[in-house]
Amino acid sequence: MKATALNPAARTGNTPWFLKPCYDPNSGFYNPETEKTIFLGWVKATKPSRLSKKIYKNPATGEIVKESGGPLITGEVVRWEAANVTELAALIGDLGPNAALTYGVPLWEGTVVTQEALRAAEAAGSARGLLARDRKHFAYSSIGLGILAFDYDPPEGETPLAREAWMRILHEVLPGSKDAPQIWLPSASSCIADAETGEQVRGICGQRLLVICDKPSRIPEAGEAANWLMWAAGHGRIQVSASGALLTRTLFDLAMFSPERLDFVGGAEVVPPLKQDRGEPLVFNEGGAPLRLDGLIRAGEKVEAKAKQAIEQAKRAAKPQAEEQRAIFLASRPAELRQAYQRAFEDGCLVGDFVLIASGSERVAVAELLKDRERWHEARFRDPLEPEYRGDERIAVAYLDKTPVLYSHAHGGATYRLYASEDDIPITPAIASCGNSTVNTLWCQLGATW
Repeated sequence: MKATALNPAARTGNTPWFLKPCYDPNSGFYNPETEKTIFLGWVKATKPSRLSKKIYKNPATGEIVKESGGPLITGEVVRWEAANVTELAALIGDLGPNAALTYGVPLWEGTVVTQEALRAAEAAGSARGLLARDRKHFAYSSIGLGILAFDYDPPEGETPLAREAWMRILHEVLPGSKDAPQIWLPSASSCIADAETGEQVRGICGQRLLVICDKPSRIPEAGEAANWLMWAAGHGRIQVSASGALLTRTLFDLAMFSPERLDFVGGAEVVPPLKQDRGEPLVFNEGGAPLRLDGLIRAGEKVEAKAKQAIEQAKRAAKPQAEEQRAIFLASRPAELRQAYQRAFEDGCLVGDFVLIASGSERVAVAELLKDRERWHEARFRDPLEPEYRGDERIAVAYLDKTPVLYSHAHGGATYRLYASEDDIPITPAIASCGNSTVNTLWCQLGATW
């Protein structure tokens, strides 16, 4: 495939000239002239001031430090449209570490806030112009074109696939993907050099491939189909988490197929003497037809059974390692909590005195949380089993309006039922599932944010 590097002369600064809001108050955001237009969202953070990673050299040790950006608390969100893949590449090239894209569009333009802040504003009657980054406020467009985003990060300790090798696998496995318009670029923390020594301290660590597709509303189905196709073709693997969970993985992140997902494609905040040079985004098949998602989905349906069989075989092979890791994990927890952790692992239940750590470090037992559902509904928490996971105090969310559950985004996702006491647990409790279609389906129903 021939790649076209974007001409930097096409840039006009922080606001690309070719982008314009796609919302028409008289007709919604539908415009008959934009059936070939790419729809997306653009978020600029105000708190924190940086969304992407910060990379710097420790002056004392010379070690290269990578510091994650904080979760989005407040920011401005607008709906944008690009006429073609080259214009989309120019937008990406102009993004900074304080901005991100969403491949769903916000239902209106305004200030994005946390769900907790939105509920408080609604209660005070001051929510006009506010929206949360969830599936109540972001959705894939039902018209025009969309972006099927593939995000690749190699397993820890392994050499990353080269661009050509990764793209070749995707194109061979995913029908129609080779000829569609698409953009390739390195991940936000890639391509870091020391300006004083000229040494490259980080090469290409991860990669993005943004494929222009039709029928954006079918992107979640297409993402699941792509996962089945990869597993059926032998490109899946099982990763054992720190807690001993069996996580299904392939050559891209399934969490990308969510309309509210932030994609930090704008690069990192790099502190001198380090510098970043990722080059210009590479554009392929500029004049090609978009990927037809119907065909991709049908192909995935044909191999779904084969893929599921491959996943089960891989899990059986990894089970001894997982059991060993789980024993290590449980031994690292206080003795009085091990039974509760074991129940969470085996039955997907969090019961009574099990303590959750809320955003802001407030601790609340499950029984107390269930006594005040109005307060804690959609509140954010650390992961219940691995509270230290990524240092993220908002990675899990409680849904208490119907059957009370806690959904954690850690390791691809897990759902836990919440019970005030042992007596409330049914004979057949719900089983927590990690990184599979059961969780993804429930996640869609709940409208989870991540």
